Amino acid sequence: MEPFQENLLSLSFRQREPWVSIAEKLLHSTNTQWTEADLEDHDIASTRTLPQLGITQSYRFILLSQLDTGNPTTANRIEQLYLHGRGRNAAIIFLVDEDESEGAMQAFMKLQTEMIEGTLPSLPIISITHPDSLPTALNTFLTSAETSQTTPSWPLEVTRDLLPHCTVNNTLSPETITALTASTPSLKSLLEDLSTPEGQVTLTNTIPRNDATALLSFWTHEFVLA
Repeated sequence: MEPFQENLLSLSFRQREPWVSIAEKLLHSTNTQWTEADLEDHDIASTRTLPQLGITQSYRFILLSQLDTGNPTTANRIEQLYLHGRGRNAAIIFLVDEDESEGAMQAFMKLQTEMIEGTLPSLPIISITHPDSLPTALNTFLTSAETSQTTPSWPLEVTRDLLPHCTVNNTLSPETITALTASTPSLKSLLEDLSTPEGQVTLTNTIPRNDATALLSFWTHEFVLA
């Protein structure tokens, strides 16, 4: 698989305070190419190949500050970000402005509390103290996410003896098994994904379409997906 990387910024991103300055810097960066796009419910998307696994993964982020907390629109954006992959390959980057530390910290803690209490879905939150720290925060998250995905946590017995046969066709290929175990943490999580339209779309973007169809048909016909 040829190396591939695409980094997208929401069209509205550079119109939002306090991100205006860093948006301009990213778009004019000579180190990493950024392109503006209509991302609707998130601010940043990064798609890249993982050559060692032979798969492509997409990561999504929304950027918040104390100006966004307590806003129904923000709550909806967080919920939509979570639904893209049940919280996987996604994060919130929150600006705890060093010039407005008290109010910003209170807003940051309020967001964490809402997630702990279940008012909002749980997602990783990365705090930064200045917009210029955004590129470093993104790189750190992406490097960590890619590293964790190179070591699948599924039990050997499941990947070797069970998962290859979860299809109405012939057995799933080793490449498909690798892609599945890299993109979802467990069989239970995979079945949860298959039970939702969003999860089914993600599946068809992760493995070959014919394998995705055969896998979904197997669980639909052999078992009742909740």
